[in-house]
Amino acid sequence: MTTRSKTPKQTCEPAATIIREVGGPRVAAEIAGVATIQAYRWMWSEGDGGTGGYIPARRAQKLFDWARVNGKDLPAELFFGRVA
Repeated sequence: MTTRSKTPKQTCEPAATIIREVGGPRVAAEIAGVATIQAYRWMWSEGDGGTGGYIPARRAQKLFDWARVNGKDLPAELFFGRVA
């Protein structure tokens, strides 16, 4: 039997900010069309089994579009890096 770590995983940016601003991991997952655990993984370091704060572009685009439509002040640079 495996046991889960009692120590909370440290969150990574920019995913942690984006997810918090859209309403949390469950809401972010719903918007992006993924399982809730995947939204958590975007916030975890690579050493903890996550993506190190990186949200895959296809999912980031869905979150960005949702934020824009819903009046959330999340700049494109936060999702996609510096935009030319």
